[in-house]
Amino acid sequence: MFPHFPIIYDIPGYGYRFSREHLGRPPALSHRPIMQAASYGRSLYLRTEMFYQFTGSAWRAIPDISSLTQTPQGTLTNGLYVLPFVSSWLEQQTHVQRAEITTLEEYLSMVPHTNDTAAFSVSQRQDLSLVSPPGIHGYQLEEPLYYGETITLYYGIPKDPWIPDDLLLENSLALPDNIPESIQELAQTLQGETDRDTILNILGYLREDFVYTLKPPQPRIAEEFLYTFLEDHRSGFCVHFATACVLLCRLQGIPARYVTGFRVPSRAHETGGYGPITVTGYNAHAWCEVWSPETGWYLAEATPPMQAYGYEDTFFDRFYAIRDEGHTLRQLSEILAEEITLPETPGITPDIPSFPFWLIIIPAGGAVAAAASYLRRRSTIDRRFHIQVKKLHAVTVKAGFPAPEVYGWTRWASPSRRHSGRAASIILEVTFGGRAPAKRDIRFLQRYRKTCSSARGPAGRSTLPLWRGMSEG
Repeated sequence: MFPHFPIIYDIPGYGYRFSREHLGRPPALSHRPIMQAASYGRSLYLRTEMFYQFTGSAWRAIPDISSLTQTPQGTLTNGLYVLPFVSSWLEQQTHVQRAEITTLEEYLSMVPHTNDTAAFSVSQRQDLSLVSPPGIHGYQLEEPLYYGETITLYYGIPKDPWIPDDLLLENSLALPDNIPESIQELAQTLQGETDRDTILNILGYLREDFVYTLKPPQPRIAEEFLYTFLEDHRSGFCVHFATACVLLCRLQGIPARYVTGFRVPSRAHETGGYGPITVTGYNAHAWCEVWSPETGWYLAEATPPMQAYGYEDTFFDRFYAIRDEGHTLRQLSEILAEEITLPETPGITPDIPSFPFWLIIIPAGGAVAAAASYLRRRSTIDRRFHIQVKKLHAVTVKAGFPAPEVYGWTRWASPSRRHSGRAASIILEVTFGGRAPAKRDIRFLQRYRKTCSSARGPAGRSTLPLWRGMSEG
């Protein structure tokens, strides 16, 4: 609320960290400078912390790492900390990429690094001690980084050589107990022929009909954070998208973890492509990392505006699903500096012509904007309604209902089961009667689908009665 208020301003972590206990709460991001970063040619995802345990309302680190500390922590030679297994690679490479990061905070306990970092050094330091192996919590130093210290990262290794043990992979697949059945069913619908196809399906799904905003609606119960995001309001920021991606991957048996840090835009569009970029609280970001035996841990960008693929090359197509809010747009302007530039017109008042054209233009523009907003909401509701009809169709046919495309919706509604007639009536009115669906229709179909799913017996057979006349159909 007061980004320049000195008492709050000096609290470590203020202005660039997301809520840890209640995911999805609007973050208190600010223009507070955190570091300066300089690298060649590409955007950097500087991770600081990694989390494995999801409680439903918060992400937590692994509490007990005593059984994991046998993992090699790397070696320290002349102030250069080298990851395990990459010493020989560093010696053989003559084109190792480097990034220099200068801290602008009073202290940082974590060394910002990329997922392909092979080694790092800190200016004027010959002794670097980590709290735990880097693959568990990241580079967490026993002695923090202080203002003005410079970290040099050496990165670009073709494959992450750090192989997690079985216990860490088990934590990368852990699921909370309260995941709704509807989300489990959603994960099954996104399954591909390979793990890579599944991940691409998940990322594509999170681009469809979701809105990016720093001010999403809040669930009534904190543990319903993920459910309400995927099934209800479908709007949020990187925390929502990254959490959903991790959980949907785990539901498909793919190890994944939740990572927080900073996204630093590249200077590839500028002459030389190299130069310091001031990283502020607006660059704070969360993303998903997925484990593959072939590549090691690799990044899966789940937040739509940050994804570098899947969009048409126009401003409208890329940023269609972004809520037009000042705080949200300022944050995107900074974190996507190489991709979006907002006009800088502070304090300028537009000239209004002497002839009162504005009396016509402004109301007309308002009407157009209101119509566009209505059509967008209408399109979203229509799409969600038809998605629910498809899901209900699949569940009811699997449960023993007659297939409506064969027997008709009237016979589909004929079983003596509560609410089946109302469901069919809603679908017929919207599909064939021209009535626009409402949100209450979508909520009813969701509840009715769950009722039909729970009607199946333990052997997979429907406990509903068979319908008369189906054999004659």
